[in-house]
Amino acid sequence: MTAPRQPARFINRLATRTYNDLRKLGTSREFHVRETIIRQGAEDDHALLLLSGSVKITCIDESGYEALLAVRGRGDLIGEMAPLQGQPRIATATACSELWVRILTRRQLTDFLETHADAALAVTKMVMSRLEWANRRRIDFGAYPAPVRVGRVLAALAREYGRSGAQGWELGVPMTQLELASLVGVKLSMVEKTLGDLQRKGLVVWGYRKVLVTDMRRLCEFSGLSSENP
Repeated sequence: MTAPRQPARFINRLATRTYNDLRKLGTSREFHVRETIIRQGAEDDHALLLLSGSVKITCIDESGYEALLAVRGRGDLIGEMAPLQGQPRIATATACSELWVRILTRRQLTDFLETHADAALAVTKMVMSRLEWANRRRIDFGAYPAPVRVGRVLAALAREYGRSGAQGWELGVPMTQLELASLVGVKLSMVEKTLGDLQRKGLVVWGYRKVLVTDMRRLCEFSGLSSENP
């Protein structure tokens, strides 16, 4: 089985001409680390195209528990559901690095999708891919023990957002053990134990909000994934 990759970037689904037209829309803005970009419950109606950096998507439930739902990076479109559905924001997006975006108003986004059929299809495929990612996590929950699920998510994040270097794959986004636990759907104590075991095996190195996958092939083997094209 191959590693469950995060959904393909939105801009990778667009023709070059369509992407160039999109880059002309909206206004540019810079966000700084830990700055809130979209706030859960807000009733604004713009979307954002990420030009650089990465963000974390989180949601707080009725009990006050905050869960990490996803990570998005350069080339992703975020916040599109509010302008397309006319509903309040269902999650918060926070910058986890210096970030440049293009802010698209509801009118700009809807007019663009109406005049660019490949972009409208790209949005549909993007939403379907994100749903598939979420479903994969739910399937993993019933099919694999918690340590394996931790390994599968680490491999998927490293492959999609990581950077390959001489020492291994940097995860690409700062992440706490609690955030990883919420993304995988396991207890913090299980993440702590699993990371300790993986580090002793020489598969990962965990530092302060930083993960280095030192042996992608063996991490994939541990997680029941194919190590081809890591």
